[in-house]
Amino acid sequence: MRPYADIPAHMVEAPAVLTASVREVLDRPTAGADKSEADAAGESGPRFSPLRRWLAGAAEYRRLHAARLVLGSAAVAMLLFTGVLLHQFGTWPFSRDANSAAPVPDAKLPLPPATGTDASPSDRPTKDKKDPEPSKSAEAKKDAVKHEAPTSAPPSPPETPVPGGGAVGGDQAGSPGCDPSWQVDSQWEHFSVTVRITNSSGKRINGWEVSWTWPGDQHVVKYWNADVRQSGNTVTAGNVDTNAEIATTGEASFGLEATGSGDRTPQLTCRVL
Repeated sequence: MRPYADIPAHMVEAPAVLTASVREVLDRPTAGADKSEADAAGESGPRFSPLRRWLAGAAEYRRLHAARLVLGSAAVAMLLFTGVLLHQFGTWPFSRDANSAAPVPDAKLPLPPATGTDASPSDRPTKDKKDPEPSKSAEAKKDAVKHEAPTSAPPSPPETPVPGGGAVGGDQAGSPGCDPSWQVDSQWEHFSVTVRITNSSGKRINGWEVSWTWPGDQHVVKYWNADVRQSGNTVTAGNVDTNAEIATTGEASFGLEATGSGDRTPQLTCRVL
């Protein structure tokens, strides 16, 4: 059955054929009511939005340049494929030196040089070899050195100067129960001294006394932590209640201030009471 059979032939309009591009058709103003409305609003130019015109232009560009895009893609793919083949077979520009690429048969890394004095393997010690025993003469020399008696007495410790002008140490005499020591703390018009008593008896002691003789005209003017008495050049210092008892390997101390110079250290004598 023919389409539109019930409609007279003069009323059927043939389909329109585009004679221009899509952009030109969309931008062409329409006649009739649409044109009168555009004129009434004072508008001129195309009646479609910029977005629709851009989409239409893109479609037209794709239609005209589709063949160019296909040819360009094919060329890029061919170049990539050719590069892969050249790299795989090692041809130009990926050629390699045949001499450097060829493996060296039985190649071995050089061994580091021997660091010890015995470089040859034959000189190295093995389990079968035993270390040589020390000679008897060397052992005899060691025993002789050990049992050799000292020819002279050890020298006495030297006096050590201190900033105050006095000295520390020196020859001090003491009983088997205590050992005294002398230290000059300061030196100005007078000098101050600290005397320490160390318990060397191996047991607790309760009471001590230190005495000495001045090498010059010194005279005690002040003292603390001890009962100090001077007669002429002889000085005697005894303990007080707070420092009379000294524990094993412990020590007690007292101080004093005297006139004159403390450059020379007197000889101290200590005894346990």
